Amino acid sequence: MALAEDKNKKIRFTPALDILLLQEVLVVNPFEESPRWAEVSTSFNAVLKERRGDEMTLTTARTVRERTAHLIQKFKKDEMESARKSGTNEEYGQREQLLTDLVALLNETQQKTKANKVDAEKAEKEEGMAVRQAALNRKEVKEGQSGVGRKRSSEREDYLAIVREREQNAKRLREEELALKREELALSKARFELEKKERERRMEAEAAREKMMLDLMKAVMEKK
Repeated sequence: MALAEDKNKKIRFTPALDILLLQEVLVVNPFEESPRWAEVSTSFNAVLKERRGDEMTLTTARTVRERTAHLIQKFKKDEMESARKSGTNEEYGQREQLLTDLVALLNETQQKTKANKVDAEKAEKEEGMAVRQAALNRKEVKEGQSGVGRKRSSEREDYLAIVREREQNAKRLREEELALKREELALSKARFELEKKERERRMEAEAAREKMMLDLMKAVMEKK
């Protein structure tokens, strides 16, 4: 069964549509940045339109985000229940394998986000300490100067210098974080593209094996 939808109905997902959606989520990885769900929706809709050849309204960023969250939640629940019932490893279908990869990606992204937050907080703390120390050092130097007017002028210069230094440090930190995110995104996309191709290769090989077995069985039956 394919897609059932019109302008007044919500999209009805099937296992086949779930597979297409999960493949797009793995490539884009919207867990790093929430706005990427719009990119997932756009790519997913393009695939659907290519397969269906119509111009109907399809999905939104919210739709694909909520469907992905539902699949992950259900997958985790089913996985835990299965582990309690049996101690053996189970064979997964294509959708379950994609969900396994997706949960791993989600965990990896959450760990990176947490680590980046800790590093940012540490850098901010160190920057604050450095700024305060620099201000104290300048103050000690300026205090040796005589005259009230000169002292007030030096204090204002110290304040402006601190502000400029803080702005420069914040700008440098933002640039470094942006460069790191871009590099991680490129690596992530490349890795999941390779994994996607490997999954497709395995699926094709499995289909070829099944076809060969069917042809063999057919030939045996014809001989009888």
